[in-house]
Amino acid sequence: MSSLIFPLSLRRRRLVPSNHSLDAENKAIIQQEVQTLEHEFLRSTGLRYDSCRGPETQDISETARKTFNKLVQLYAQLSSVRLIPAEVWVQVFECVLHNLSNSSNARELAIQRLSKVSRMWNSIVNTEPNFWTVFPLFSFEGKLNMPVRYSTGFMERRLEIYLTRSTSRPFSFSFSYHHGVGGVRDPAAVALLKRLVAVSHRWEAASFTLPADMFYHLSPIRHTLHALTRLHLSLRQAFTPKRKKQIYIDYFSDASQLKHFVFDSPDIRRSFTEPYFQVDLPWEQLESYCGEFADLDVSYHQVLQNARGRVTSLVCRAKDVLSVLSITTTGNPMVLPKLTTLRLQVDGTGGSRTIFTHLDQLVLPALEELELRAHHLLAESFHYPYHQIKQLILRSGCSLKRLELDKDLVAQSSPQPSDLVKLLQLCPNLIHLDIAFGRRELEFLQLTFNPLLETLVLRSPRFWGSGVALGPALTAMVSTRTSVLSFFGEFGIRLKEVHVILCGEGRPDDYAGLFSPPISLGEAALQHSKMVLYLQDKSLPPYSPQDYLNVALHRDMNSAMRMLEGLNLEDREAHAVMSQRGGIRLLNRIACLKNGTPGDRLYNFRERAGAICEKWRPTLLLERRKCHHRWYFIDEQTFALRYVPPDRAIKESDEDMWNGIVRCYQ
Repeated sequence: MSSLIFPLSLRRRRLVPSNHSLDAENKAIIQQEVQTLEHEFLRSTGLRYDSCRGPETQDISETARKTFNKLVQLYAQLSSVRLIPAEVWVQVFECVLHNLSNSSNARELAIQRLSKVSRMWNSIVNTEPNFWTVFPLFSFEGKLNMPVRYSTGFMERRLEIYLTRSTSRPFSFSFSYHHGVGGVRDPAAVALLKRLVAVSHRWEAASFTLPADMFYHLSPIRHTLHALTRLHLSLRQAFTPKRKKQIYIDYFSDASQLKHFVFDSPDIRRSFTEPYFQVDLPWEQLESYCGEFADLDVSYHQVLQNARGRVTSLVCRAKDVLSVLSITTTGNPMVLPKLTTLRLQVDGTGGSRTIFTHLDQLVLPALEELELRAHHLLAESFHYPYHQIKQLILRSGCSLKRLELDKDLVAQSSPQPSDLVKLLQLCPNLIHLDIAFGRRELEFLQLTFNPLLETLVLRSPRFWGSGVALGPALTAMVSTRTSVLSFFGEFGIRLKEVHVILCGEGRPDDYAGLFSPPISLGEAALQHSKMVLYLQDKSLPPYSPQDYLNVALHRDMNSAMRMLEGLNLEDREAHAVMSQRGGIRLLNRIACLKNGTPGDRLYNFRERAGAICEKWRPTLLLERRKCHHRWYFIDEQTFALRYVPPDRAIKESDEDMWNGIVRCYQ
């Protein structure tokens, strides 16, 4: 007997005309007819319609089969996919576009792709103003890696499209103009900038990257910035190389809604005593300030003086610390009651002294994130950053959730590990900790009183060498922490990730003495780590023609391979070399090379590398399987210890686990 279920192709064809929304009256009529036919089918066959899954095996009449087919059609009309209203598609597209950055015009590209799917989508995209309120980047520098290189005329037409389709709503945009020293102004760029200025009353977020002597084109915007909430000014070299006239901008002084300000000047050098760039803003209403390379203005000082009661975030990065922080040095404490984020990065002689003098003046009751960076400092052993920060916390009554301290800032100060312990005891809510450490810090680092800690970043000074010895010590610390906090339940596994950054190590400049016998266990570990770097430099592409003829190179590569072949499976430092320092990953890459390496015909490097991988595979898999925290190689200077949930570990096969060992993990 033929099947009572219509073929799939026929069912699809019958769904097409019914693919329209049913009104309540028609829906009620169909439901009544379904009930009648189900009762008739049950009476004639003794079977319920919804339980009839194999009709070809049932001995039923032709009339019952027709009834069954009719029920299939009616249920298709009731349950077919209806046309999704345009309002729903608008919400879906908003979710798609929400997290797309327009720095590389990704948002515009997504809009173009959505509009090409169907006529309905094209109509929705082109008629919804909210999709067109974030303008693409208008760049006249010729250096941006954009998906499409746009002509100047197309930029103008594109701007008009966005202005039209966004109707009268506020919009966000970025305008960038770069040029070489002594360059000539591009008339098309100036014309497009003037067109944006003409609609300044609609600016919501504006970003300008301009030469120093092009800011005067913004002068017509005075008294028009009623919707502007975010402003980013990036200062570039002036057209006149020797121009030393100070730039004063007051075009934004009456922006009544301005809350966020970013200023940077990366390629300008400070060459005179007074600030080169001065901008007048409604400082008292700012909530966040970010100054990148802020040597040329006094914005940071203005925010501290005028926006103390409102500012929530301060970021200041300067090349000359004396030009930024010293101006704020007074005898009176500065209370910033709403400040939650403070990030300071300064360079130059006396940097740490100025930083801590500045911190001594601050009272920050709401502070949650603190980052201090200071490079190229002179030795200032009388400054103890842990103690200074502890005093800031005690004075302010705040509780830090994120603490980042520059490695040089701490290493130059030689603080006591007990100071770190006392500092961490004052931060019970700490989630992210980024600090430098020496041997004493690692020995005395006690983290059990920070149960919420999820991420730990340890930056080693240069003298730590290969960092091979860190693996066992860190693993022991994490294991102890997990066991001690086990009675807190989930707190025992809060530590999700430990990053170790071997600052200043990288690739060695030379491999002198690499093949000499080590005189100590520590030197042996360092030698093994350097051997991995040596093989990575010499064994992986690209190769030069001379590499295939260099017999001495082949001999040294053979010595390095023999040293790795001789590593003991029971040696903990050998495990560290293979896992966290990337040894096993390198050997796997060598084994998978299709065309071989220099010297491979004589020394069989690929075959030997594969044999070493097979030798270590059972041991590394067993070690990885029994640990909740696993080592991952990231690059020559960074390795990580990451937590793997038990449910994921159980489902992970040996092959997946091995792939996690031999590949670079990001």
